Amino acid sequence: MEFTLTLIRGAYTECEKEGRFLGRLDHPAHKDGVEVLRGKARAGEYPAAQAVFSSPLIRSLESAYAIYPEASITTLAQLADFDYGALAGKSYSEVIADKLFEAWAFSKKLTALPGGELPYAFFSRCSQALREIAGCARKYGLERISVVTHKLVISAMLQNRSMPGHPYCDYHPDYGGGFVTRHSDRGGLSVLKKL
Repeated sequence: MEFTLTLIRGAYTECEKEGRFLGRLDHPAHKDGVEVLRGKARAGEYPAAQAVFSSPLIRSLESAYAIYPEASITTLAQLADFDYGALAGKSYSEVIADKLFEAWAFSKKLTALPGGELPYAFFSRCSQALREIAGCARKYGLERISVVTHKLVISAMLQNRSMPGHPYCDYHPDYGGGFVTRHSDRGGLSVLKKL
């Protein structure tokens, strides 16, 4: 089965405006960021969707309702942001200076950040989210689905199921940006266009 899957990064938060890593911290979307999404939606910049999925975090839900105000939004726990553990809420400069990060970054083992998520577990749950969405498309015969989630979730879904060999950072959308993709059971995801 094939369907169009639009992956959208939600609006920014006050914390993200300050350059802080949020991860699982549940902060609301910034009102200015939400208004930008509403404006883009009114201008027709987002494809129509028969079903809309969202991360359960409030910033994604607010963004999903701003883009698709008439939709019934389905939340999936697997679409939640990466868990930075003890580093959540810190700025880039604080993270770089943090001894916990230094020990993790230079470790020869693939481990979780202190109190955080293992990278391979994160990739695995992003793949699981994609499988659940594809299952819904098959069950209900859906042709157009949108997902409002986080930058790293979008990157992980595309890196896992799209064109291996592309750098992970190729799939980092701006706030309110994303990718229109085509999902195929045989070929995974292929990017049709960037939003």
